Amino acid sequence: MRYFNQILEFSRYIRTETCLFVSGIALSGYLLFNKPGILMLPLMLTAFFSSAAIYSYNHITDKKEDAVNNRKINRFAENRYGKLVPLACICISFMFSIFLSSFSFVIYIISLSAGMLYSALRLKKLYFFKNFYTGIIFSLVFLMGEIATGNVIYLMFDYLLIPFLSGFILNLLGDIRGYKGDKHAGLKTFPILLGLEKAKTLLQIILWCFIILIFLKYRIFASIAIFMVFLSLFLLKDDMKITRVCILLSFATLPAFMLVALWI
Repeated sequence: MRYFNQILEFSRYIRTETCLFVSGIALSGYLLFNKPGILMLPLMLTAFFSSAAIYSYNHITDKKEDAVNNRKINRFAENRYGKLVPLACICISFMFSIFLSSFSFVIYIISLSAGMLYSALRLKKLYFFKNFYTGIIFSLVFLMGEIATGNVIYLMFDYLLIPFLSGFILNLLGDIRGYKGDKHAGLKTFPILLGLEKAKTLLQIILWCFIILIFLKYRIFASIAIFMVFLSLFLLKDDMKITRVCILLSFATLPAFMLVALWI
């Protein structure tokens, strides 16, 4: 039981569920312009471990907020072994990234650096910047997948709006969930400046604009829109845990839906 609890705590430390979400973003970008192939594996692992590096490092820099929101600090964020995890994950992600195209590798370096700088420079302190910043990083991960084989066409950039909005929504949802901790840390997020209810209303507006946009122009992402509908419904019920599950499942499961569509 003790080992199981340690594994669970480590999983929370690297935020495994979010790493799978980011891996889904990379794989979705790949499948949009490339045929299924062996390159999908190193791409997925590159995205997974680079995300693990970013989120584990974020646990180290955000202890003050976590102490309020989670009522405790992850044990790995406080011991010397846990502090080695971000470095180890960077090394592992780098090892897999060398199998990607040179263009994709450059995007990997940029997205990883941007993610680490977000925590190192405490960019979340900048008004509203953090929400756009997360969306940009997710767009870069999507682009990394699109150009993993080295083929670059102008149409690829048209789809970057979808991961950008997904990242923006995920971050705003995180701001709502982390309202108490962020306020305690003196941050200025949308929920703190607007109030929780107004922030939820803003999120609902963005969600439904996103859903309509998908059905009007980006129907290949229809499964994401369905998850966003459920997110909206659970947001009305103030079930913040399920709303987070909904958005994480959106891109985490999208590659499976895309593969099924290819077979049909």
